[in-house]
Amino acid sequence: MQPRILMMLILLALTGCQSMQTVAPKIESATPMPAASPPVGQPLADAAITMPQPAAQDIWERMRRSFTMAELDSPAVEQYARHFAATRYLERNERARCYLYYFVDALEKRNMPAELALLPYVESGMNPQARSPVGAAGAWQFMPATGKHFNMKISLLTDDRNNLIASTRGALDYLGRLNQQFGDWHLSLAAYNWGENAVARAQARNRAAGLPDDYLGLKMPQETRNYVPQLLALVKIIKNPQAYGVKLPAIPNEPYLAEVPVPHDMDVDKAISMAGISAKEFFALNPSVRKPLLMRAATPKLLLPTDQAHEFARRLASDRDATASWTVIRLKATQRVEHIAAQHGIQPQQLRAANNIPPGMKPTVGSALFIPVSTPKPSVDEYTVSVASVAFTPDLVKILIAARKGETLATFAHRVNKPAQDIARWNPGLSGRKKLARGQLLALHLDPELAARIQHEQTSEPVAKRSAPPQKGRAENKMIVAKKNNPKKSQQQGKQYGRG
Repeated sequence: MQPRILMMLILLALTGCQSMQTVAPKIESATPMPAASPPVGQPLADAAITMPQPAAQDIWERMRRSFTMAELDSPAVEQYARHFAATRYLERNERARCYLYYFVDALEKRNMPAELALLPYVESGMNPQARSPVGAAGAWQFMPATGKHFNMKISLLTDDRNNLIASTRGALDYLGRLNQQFGDWHLSLAAYNWGENAVARAQARNRAAGLPDDYLGLKMPQETRNYVPQLLALVKIIKNPQAYGVKLPAIPNEPYLAEVPVPHDMDVDKAISMAGISAKEFFALNPSVRKPLLMRAATPKLLLPTDQAHEFARRLASDRDATASWTVIRLKATQRVEHIAAQHGIQPQQLRAANNIPPGMKPTVGSALFIPVSTPKPSVDEYTVSVASVAFTPDLVKILIAARKGETLATFAHRVNKPAQDIARWNPGLSGRKKLARGQLLALHLDPELAARIQHEQTSEPVAKRSAPPQKGRAENKMIVAKKNNPKKSQQQGKQYGRG
């Protein structure tokens, strides 16, 4: 799926389900079916009796019974087993208490090898909130394109790669399809990591060269070469922990989590309160939920500890006020935050905080925004959730500033403290060398506060002394003086100088 550094995974694994219970809540186990009676008259020793297998005492025993994957003849398996044992990788991963039963149960329902439940250990340290530098996300580390291919919603409002229900379904769909294609779990896992086309091409090259086309025979990246041995090393430890000096953490063979349907949109804070768990635990189990609104179209089901799940369902059924005080809108035009806030009767700071709008920026047309509402609105629709996005542009206003006498583009830019290239871009046709015409208006695009300050500075400056009128010619000066002293003489002087 994406490059992984083993030591990083070990460090990731050290933090468990934040603030979660360390012991799963007790649930009544199903009553075993009675053994079939032997046919009448048939000796007991000869009867074909199928005794029910006793329930596994913990999740590890249950997994051992369902391990079906072939072993891999590679020394790397033993090397990684010893490494994981030395670093106490399995013992220190607290998240397994929360998620491992869920993964094992999902695999058994599909009749898939239980070894695959350990894949999130290798992929993400079993962290549903993990995100790789190359963009893979979730416990199963899906890239965006692959996630969408397996029907995961990935948008501003949700990311199903972090949703344990959706991502586990997608991962098992993908692994099942790969196994149908390659007919071998080692190759299927290599394809999950490297890509099915890459594995198919490597097989084709080997076949053309008369070489083996199995996992060990293919030439592949070192990361993929180590990928299956890491998984099988964990299997080897679980099969015989005593041989490696490992004490597996106590995880009952009981469901820690339950899925709870979300009937309609509701405030996230309200959902957390009704679930009776901390916000940290709520988001650890449901990391795709985004405050402030729990949207049914984004999260059809919540994952909650079993006891809290029953309590949540009970409270939801009896609480008629469990409606949403938020909704989502899509902007029909690029607008300043202050204008949007005024339209909806809220404070600009509240709008910025709910939508993570950076200072000095405004959302562009088509952006999806959380908006508080005073009366309940219909639940946000599937389409909006699927395509929601947000984009920001600098929150600028256009002002016009007059050039002063003798200014060039460079000196004007220095005066208004803006780059000359920006001013030239806003005012096509300007030259950096020529002087600007006195009074020439130049457009500036500035943030509102800077624009107001510059405009204030321009209007508050003292009026400059007017320039003296251009000097007239000597003859004209004489004519003006003569006109003042003797109007008739001035007319005569005018004719003398060709002006009458």
